Amino acid sequence: MKILIKKLKESLRPIIQIVLVIISFFLPIIVDVTSWIKFFFQNSEINFETAKYYFLLKVGNWGIGIIFMFFILFQIKKANSDKLFNTGNVYHNYPYVWYWICAKLLGYTKCNLKLVPIYIQFKLVLNDTFAEYDVGTEDDYPLIENEEIEVKRANWNLSQEVNLVLADTYPIVRTQMPNSKSMLPTLVIIRKRPDQSRYYSPKFIAKIVDEVRKLPKKTIVVNVFPTTNAKHTKKIVGDVFKLADRGNIKKLVVFQQSNKGKRKFEEKGKVIYDYR
Repeated sequence: MKILIKKLKESLRPIIQIVLVIISFFLPIIVDVTSWIKFFFQNSEINFETAKYYFLLKVGNWGIGIIFMFFILFQIKKANSDKLFNTGNVYHNYPYVWYWICAKLLGYTKCNLKLVPIYIQFKLVLNDTFAEYDVGTEDDYPLIENEEIEVKRANWNLSQEVNLVLADTYPIVRTQMPNSKSMLPTLVIIRKRPDQSRYYSPKFIAKIVDEVRKLPKKTIVVNVFPTTNAKHTKKIVGDVFKLADRGNIKKLVVFQQSNKGKRKFEEKGKVIYDYR
């Protein structure tokens, strides 16, 4: 219940703004604005000063509602233009459509990616939902330049579908993967991390780029099993998968890891895109 209250508190501003937009549309209809305009200007001649009221009479209450709604929406977008989305200390596990509404309709331009499910991070960055993403300061991700990156392959054969395991903050073992995918050709890229703290590793990113680019041309579906931090995720999406029609990967699926028990990945992945 406390978590739910925190999430509602964090989303209170956009929720109120959406309610305000809806009210602004119906308000002219409820109060019958055209009748008030007729009452105050029934004996006035149409001139430059009164032309706008004549126009409002012609479009009617529904038309006034639309105009008023867009006016309020413009003011809301202006007020949100410098606001950071996702500011509370809660797990921001919201549907992608909520992020889209807040970015495209309510005008938020910057989104915090920390404490956001990794599959949502993939979608947000890949779709340019927000103009800018905050992953924290440089101090949050100490730089590691010369660490060892291990690459493993299992069940490796030519296939249209492969698994891409990105072991970053946490290790990943085969038993954590869903049974339906565990026997597929699997490419595992592992950071030999000193601990489970967040780091930024250019070598890890470079190795992922290199290995994904070398995937067989026959590969069109990639299932990603990541334990990456927000900064790595943002960089991976931008450098590896944000290739438009230039890449051979036609379907990208990201599997979300549970934060409980043995931290198994969900049986069904989240489709990020499917261009087949």
